[in-house]
Formats: sequence, structure tokens, C-alpha cells
Amino acid sequence: MHGFWLTRKPRKFYSSCRLEHVSEHPGVTCPSCSRLMNVPLKSVSPPDKDNAVVKEAVGRKRKLISGGYVKDVVTYMVMDNLVVKPMSTISSITLINSFGVKDLSQLEEKTLPFGKDEALKLLKASLMTKQVLTTLFQQDVFLSNK
Repeated sequence: MHGFWLTRKPRKFYSSCRLEHVSEHPGVTCPSCSRLMNVPLKSVSPPDKDNAVVKEAVGRKRKLISGGYVKDVVTYMVMDNLVVKPMSTISSITLINSFGVKDLSQLEEKTLPFGKDEALKLLKASLMTKQVLTTLFQQDVFLSNK
């Protein structure tokens, strides 16, 4: 997506011996133990997703973690008035029917660039109308100069 991916040098983090706080600047005083935060921390790469042991551990973790609004593999739909709703197959069919779509070839999926400029235009439109996304698409906010 536009504006979200930056290339930069790997960041280094430091901590005190208690590992309760982290800093990008070595030599800062730890607020918990008052020692200098100069112990370099090691970065750990994500595990190989095809590894059977990792798959089993991830499965167990998913069973333990529940609650909250955002679930693991769920698709969300942002409505024209910016209400966010979880999408299921039945809710998709219901929505398509409510718009009177008879020919599914009329539908199209779009991936849109969304950077700072688009966010500001979205915020401005949300203060002026309840049909925020319709307004932005009519103004070609997501298509102009991209």
C-alpha cells in the first residue's frame, strides 16, 4: 500500500538486566531499576510456518487466546458510513441482495492506496457527510495522481 513501506536499517534495542523496558538508545537509565540500559537485545526471526512443531504451537495458542473485537482470520467490511462489520458468506450474500445485484459480474474487488493524503480526505469527508466512501470515490480520491 502507498506510504506504508519504508526501507531502513535494522533497529537495535537495549535493555537493563531486568528486561522490563526497552530503548533504542544505549545508556538511557531504566525507570524500574535505575541501571543503564546497555544490554543489546537479539532480534528473533519469525518461525517457519511450514514447520509441524510451529503449526501445533500456533494452534494451541489460538485456542488459548480469545476475546476482543478482531479475530484471527476474519474479513471485515467498511460500510459507506465507516461502520466496520465482520463479513461472513451469508452477510455478503445478504448485502448483495439488498443492493439488488442480479449479475455478479457487475461486482469488482479493488485494492486501494491509502496514505496520509487519503486519510485526511477521508477524515474531512466524514465530518461533512454520512456517505463517506461514496463521496471519496466520486471525487476519485483513490485514483488521482497514483
